[in-house]
Amino acid sequence: MIKTRYNSNEPMNLYFWRGNAGNEMDVVIDTAGTLYPVEIKSGKTIIPEFFKNFKFWQKISGNEGGAVIYGGEQIQK
Repeated sequence: MIKTRYNSNEPMNLYFWRGNAGNEMDVVIDTAGTLYPVEIKSGKTIIPEFFKNFKFWQKISGNEGGAVIYGGEQIQK
């Protein structure tokens, strides 16, 4: 993601977030003050555990949305 942004001359607005209780987001994209969380998983099947950090993120940030990048081929909403 960083290399793509660098090569496209886009801002380096990618961050990692981890709370003191171990909750984390693999990537947080800061777009004009709006934070967009992204989780990256290697599994090929979507399981509910992929979304556990989103629930905590939404609770503390008040922001909904985000994305999971995973090893499978299906696109789901």
